[in-house]
Formats: sequence, structure tokens, C-alpha cells
Amino acid sequence: MVDELHVLNFVVHDSAVQTSDREGFKKNIIQLCTAFPDFGAEIEDLVIDAAEQRVVVKWVSHGKHQGTFMGLPPRASVEGRTEHLAGHNC
Repeated sequence: MVDELHVLNFVVHDSAVQTSDREGFKKNIIQLCTAFPDFGAEIEDLVIDAAEQRVVVKWVSHGKHQGTFMGLPPRASVEGRTEHLAGHNC
């Protein structure tokens, strides 16, 4: 789905993503869904600046941390607990 929704020169501006191109983004999504099998996200706001060709997304997400993500295994004290995160991406 990433290929259908993102242009070839797509760049993600997120320090958590190791490679900022489309292929790196896809790998990050696979890792995320493996670590948080019940991952869900909602877009709270979307701002489009056509002149600058830029989009900003405000989002919230949730999921149970059940596998290693970004080198961090789930902690025994919170394994299986639903984690809630919020953020924005440009």
C-alpha cells in the first residue's frame, strides 16, 4: 500500500526511522506491526501546504508491545500492556 500512497521521492522526516525513503518507511511499518500486532492509529489533524508541497499529520496510536521495536524488547513489567503514543510528522 505504501507504493500506491507515496510518491517515488517520498521522504519521511522522523528521527526514529533509520532510512527516510519509501523502502525504509516500509521496513519500519513491518517492524512496528510485528512488535505491536494490534497497532492502531488515528489522524487527528492534517495540514496541507500546496505551495511548499508539504503535509503535516497529527496522530495518536495505540498497541500492545509484544516484540522488539527499534532495538527495544518489551519490558516484563509492561509486556502486553496497551501503549498510547501521540505525535506529528512533516
